[in-house]
Amino acid sequence: MFFVAVHSSAIEDWEPNCISNYEGVNKLARGVRVDDGLLLFNWFTESRTASIKALGVVKQSDQSVGTVTVSWKEVNFDIHPGPQGFRHWRDRWIVRLVPTRVIAYGLKERFAEAFSDDAFLTARIDSGFILRNEVNKDVESIIPEKGFVYLMYDGELWKIGKALNIASRKKQLERQVGKPLQLLHSIESDDYSRAEAEMHFRYKHCRIRGEWFDLKPHELEAIRTLKTLKW
Repeated sequence: MFFVAVHSSAIEDWEPNCISNYEGVNKLARGVRVDDGLLLFNWFTESRTASIKALGVVKQSDQSVGTVTVSWKEVNFDIHPGPQGFRHWRDRWIVRLVPTRVIAYGLKERFAEAFSDDAFLTARIDSGFILRNEVNKDVESIIPEKGFVYLMYDGELWKIGKALNIASRKKQLERQVGKPLQLLHSIESDDYSRAEAEMHFRYKHCRIRGEWFDLKPHELEAIRTLKTLKW
């Protein structure tokens, strides 16, 4: 199961110790799955505190019609994210928690107590990549973020990827592939995940593996003419 924190502004109506049905919540339906654990939170910037006021279990989630059903339990506890993680709570309406954070925050125990169900204690915690992997070029990202789509060359193939910090990403990739990479171009976007998906779609016929492409000169020139991708 995934553990997902959702800001209270995204869920206007909820009843403690009840099952609530939501319609027209397309982004939420794309961000959660059946049996996911939800944390309904408010963020307090001065103290860098996420105040958790309810825990929920997703009973139904239908992306096609934008509906979600959640069983809620009222709680009252705080989470204090670290210096690297607090900005996600501060800036995003939805935060998918990685297994290390779930354990550090004692969330399995919190859910087991709230729902009187020890099955949470042995539940498998899934990792947090579903938000990234299900980006659709024709739909706004669940969490639109400003960033860049980059074009890099390893001497044989070209990589089309995304990054908030291109220099840092380049160093990371060079460690992974074991050789220097050449940064050829970058495109600024107000929704960089969607922009990356758009570029991958445009050049899917050139894809060799993953984010690596065999691009022709005219395709490289077309990419280099792009300065921004915005919606």
